[in-house]
Amino acid sequence: MCSSDLNTDIVISPHGAGLTNLLFAKDNTKVLELRSPHYFGRCYYYLSGHLGFPYYSLYGEGKLPTTKEEVGSSLYANMKINIPILQQTLDFMGVK
Repeated sequence: MCSSDLNTDIVISPHGAGLTNLLFAKDNTKVLELRSPHYFGRCYYYLSGHLGFPYYSLYGEGKLPTTKEEVGSSLYANMKINIPILQQTLDFMGVK
């Protein structure tokens, strides 16, 4: 997602600043945001809605932060995406 002319039908991306490039995507681009199970920000949900893009999110699996240092960095914690659930999500989105 580095282009200023994002010419794709679907964007699949982990949560992060790169999703701001949705501003350059063509109409009706489907968005699938991969999210940490411990972070619940909604900025790309709102951005997608404002742009009229169908938005979906998939929460990954990951260790719950327990220490003060881990809690402060929960947004950046490792996550694992369950591939069968990803496939079900793509099917639900109508992606072949």
